[in-house]
Amino acid sequence: MKKTVCLLAVLLVFQVVMAQEAAKTESVTLKTVEPFFYAAVEMTGTYDEHTTAFSSLYEQAGAQSLDMQQAPFGVYYNNPSSTPTEELKWEVCLTVSGEKELKAPLKLKKWDFTQVASRMYTGSYSSEEFGNAYMELFTWIQSNGYVPAGPMMEKFLTNPEQNTDGEWVGTVEMCQPVLKAQ
Repeated sequence: MKKTVCLLAVLLVFQVVMAQEAAKTESVTLKTVEPFFYAAVEMTGTYDEHTTAFSSLYEQAGAQSLDMQQAPFGVYYNNPSSTPTEELKWEVCLTVSGEKELKAPLKLKKWDFTQVASRMYTGSYSSEEFGNAYMELFTWIQSNGYVPAGPMMEKFLTNPEQNTDGEWVGTVEMCQPVLKAQ
């Protein structure tokens, strides 16, 4: 009886581990999105300026009576591992309904990318796991016959907060526009 219980426990642990591994490989999905307009605060340089950028975005969105019902997001035009920090181009954004007349520092832009590889992530933005999630996303893209076709988007699904180690943590959806490789 003890051997049977032990064997069942080992099998259960094995199934849990295998399910976790399967979930990892299935955590990237291909999604179709409709084009949309958005208000952006354009930034150059360090990502450490997110707090300042979001403060400006929210202040201006309120002053210009923009609807702030959807999750804010960031658009990132460079690979931070191969671009000098002072040359990084990025923006923080809010979706707007249709074309709107916006005042500086907000700029009206349109997201025209309709197919994205998507990966959810919860945790520290400065952790190894965050980098691994990106690596998993790009590995999936290549392994499934796609190529990146535009800037990376991160939808901030929860308000980022600092943990006890001072790291910013939250839940984001990583969205990389893709096209089928030729």
